[in-house]
Amino acid sequence: MSVVITGCFAGILLAIAIVVAWLLRSRSLLDRTLALDVLGVLLLQALVIFAAGSGEGRFVNVAIVIALVGFIATVTAAGFVERRGDPGD
Repeated sequence: MSVVITGCFAGILLAIAIVVAWLLRSRSLLDRTLALDVLGVLLLQALVIFAAGSGEGRFVNVAIVIALVGFIATVTAAGFVERRGDPGD
């Protein structure tokens, strides 16, 4: 089981590195918002995998709360971009 969890963490770390490079190279606000949303989802995946590996159910509750906060932040940022417009596009 630990080999599977280690492999999952390695894949998530690779994906995080790709998303951080995308975040640093993006110019538009919409791309940055999307990259931060994907980064949040990847960190949530890591938290849930850690919870599965350690057997602690509390981490899953924390992941649900963080996911809801991330969703609200993404919807708010999308509304801001829609009202304001993005000169980077």
